[in-house]
Amino acid sequence: MHYDLIILSNSKLNNPKINILNYKIYSDELFLVNNYTLNNEDNFDYIIVENPKSLKNIDILKDNTTIICNCFMQTSVDHIFFIGSENNSSFSISEQLDIVLDFLIN
Repeated sequence: MHYDLIILSNSKLNNPKINILNYKIYSDELFLVNNYTLNNEDNFDYIIVENPKSLKNIDILKDNTTIICNCFMQTSVDHIFFIGSENNSSFSISEQLDIVLDFLIN
């Protein structure tokens, strides 16, 4: 199945902005097998990930355990966004999600 956006997270995420998109939320036990496909064979245009293990097959920029992201939580792979403590953001998960959704929608 193809989605505009997939979110891999075990956090309770409730943001009405997401309803604009064709999206799916999965637990963070899934992982990317390549830049656009999950191990359950779903593919996507954009993905938001909370668990670094979900990115184990993807070559993204890191500094030790910190995943390098810009101010929109965007990783070095343009369509992959990372929310969580490993990006060293001072924002909560909900706030980080809101930032990503604003970026994607606008």
